[in-house]
Amino acid sequence: MIFEEQLSNADRSDSELLLSADEKDRAGRFIFEHDRARFVAARAFLRRVLGQVVGEHPAALIFAYGAHGRPRLSACAPRPDFNLSHAGDAALLAVCWASPIGIDVEAIAPAMDTGTLAGQVMHPNELAAFERLAEHRRTSAFFRLWTRKEAALKAQGSGLFRDPRSLDVGLGQPSDTTVVFLDGAPCAIHDVPAPPDHVAASCAPWGVPCWSTASF
Repeated sequence: MIFEEQLSNADRSDSELLLSADEKDRAGRFIFEHDRARFVAARAFLRRVLGQVVGEHPAALIFAYGAHGRPRLSACAPRPDFNLSHAGDAALLAVCWASPIGIDVEAIAPAMDTGTLAGQVMHPNELAAFERLAEHRRTSAFFRLWTRKEAALKAQGSGLFRDPRSLDVGLGQPSDTTVVFLDGAPCAIHDVPAPPDHVAASCAPWGVPCWSTASF
């Protein structure tokens, strides 16, 4: 299931009270207040949803972190897999009782030099297909591919510690399903609904219907 939140609308005075000491410490390191506020709102959103899912108070949840910083619930059994992504005010949280799960949302930046970036993040097959596209289609194609690729890398738990050029998710068309093998297991990448001027994608085990959305 995918939950969505507009962080700028999360005007809840108790949000920071839900955070752990290390989360508050991380929040305090932000230079700009709007970045700190978004971080607090995103972590409170994560805790509220997971608390509802596992039947625990949000502030009581304890997180452990993998080698590359991916969080997991450490004191719930059974415990769901989850992944949080936010871009600006838009936050998406994927929660799944099967693993792995990954999600990514990005704001489309028309001024970005996607032609230069493509060579730094695309598999050779993706790059060849990208360079065949008409110029006016490249920006949207780049961001759609990037969200799919990052969702898969996050599902694997490696994030950008793995060279994104080593993973081929293909350009595809909007709403296409892309199948990738992560650690030998087939996983499906799907486009998911996103706010205006954003794109988003999820990656989950093949056959797991986690791409429907829910309000929170």
